[in-house]
Amino acid sequence: INEMLERFGHPPGTNWCGAATGTWIQELAEHLKLPYPVQGTALAKGYETQFKAIGRWHEADELRADPSLPKVGDVVVWHRGVIGAQTGHVGPATQPVGRDRMFESIEGNTGTEGTGGGSGGVFLVPHSIDDPMLYGAGSLDIHIAGTAAGIVPSKVSHIPWLVAAAVVAYYATPRLTK
Repeated sequence: INEMLERFGHPPGTNWCGAATGTWIQELAEHLKLPYPVQGTALAKGYETQFKAIGRWHEADELRADPSLPKVGDVVVWHRGVIGAQTGHVGPATQPVGRDRMFESIEGNTGTEGTGGGSGGVFLVPHSIDDPMLYGAGSLDIHIAGTAAGIVPSKVSHIPWLVAAAVVAYYATPRLTK
């Protein structure tokens, strides 16, 4: 955790969901010898600026109006604490929004599995697209990002690469017990 925070210039003890997401983005891009689609950040709501810069940010109202927008692998951001606070929480989506308007994400700095409370674990967490704490999402569609960077999509397969990195981290991180 401290190494992930250090990568983004933050001290130990800082909330680390953003650093985990940024590390997953960077490490997998490095492994695939691809440019970073976004730089990543330890600050969850910092992803908004980065995705807006590449034209790949969707506000929460857009996502609620069109639940097909958030794709597997997209970086989803929530308010942390109260709506409008500077702090946030972030993690990549691991499944599309279903008919029940629910989806799942994999998140660092998360409590016991399924709760979303901050702690020292990486867990799968269910969410509603209608959650008022939803802030927005940045798209990391590898086919779009790869094409823009001159990358042949077959080089990276059809698996959303951020989710692949997050799943590896999920199984490599010691899990909290209930």
